[in-house]
Amino acid sequence: MKRLFLFLCCAAALSWSGCTKDGDDNTVDLTQLVGTWEVTKLYDGEFGIWFEEYGVQFGYVETLLFRDNGTGMFQTEETGANTWEEAFSYTVENNVITTKPANGNESSVYRVEKLTDSEMVLAIDYEGENGKPCTDKIYYKRISSLGSEGGDEGNDDNTIDPSQLIGTWELTQYYYGETGNWDNYGKEFGYISTIEFRTDGTARTHYAELESSYSSDGEYTYTLESNILICFDPKTSDYLDRAFIEKLNDSELILTHDDDGEDGKIYTDKEYYKRIN
Repeated sequence: MKRLFLFLCCAAALSWSGCTKDGDDNTVDLTQLVGTWEVTKLYDGEFGIWFEEYGVQFGYVETLLFRDNGTGMFQTEETGANTWEEAFSYTVENNVITTKPANGNESSVYRVEKLTDSEMVLAIDYEGENGKPCTDKIYYKRISSLGSEGGDEGNDDNTIDPSQLIGTWELTQYYYGETGNWDNYGKEFGYISTIEFRTDGTARTHYAELESSYSSDGEYTYTLESNILICFDPKTSDYLDRAFIEKLNDSELILTHDDDGEDGKIYTDKEYYKRIN
């Protein structure tokens, strides 16, 4: 299914004809768009075929995240296979969304056919192999209003509850957006990395390599702006780094941040944490 979806994205990028449809002058409400959406089914307009085996019960989950800062993330999770991700930036004009992948791939154009608090339908208009106009449709359900999978529903202003962040978190996995590789962390893998967030706006990091006995610690101050975590040097107050909080609940934390790749393009890395205190 991943290859099919990528094919549809290419069709949107290369075959967009700009045909007008009923309701094309409708303007997308960005407050409704921001959040995480999960695919429930897909319609291939050229061949009249429905693809409906999406979701955890079928071992294939595909999500689309729109953040309120004009960036987002495609993600697919397939049982027994690696997770695939693609970061992008996006613009909205009337009811048309244009996404531009961070890795430099072709932009894709989607027409918003339906958008409510709980449902979204994106349409892709293109010219089929027989020269006739075709429309594919992707159907989504909302799984978060935070712009993060698993975030608190109803928190439409993207504000993180600071009390949920307080505590100690242990890194379990690190995803490298540039290469698509994953690193595992924990005692069983020989590497320990933790972050402790305190109520006074300070934080402590700890990293240890068990085999070599190497370890390092760091102290920071931090602030939260919406769902953005910003870190500073506690001595000079100089800006150090920032990360987007993509997921936060009582047991899980996912931080994302953009890095420059060796090719000069921007890629999104992800850090997956579990709460240990």
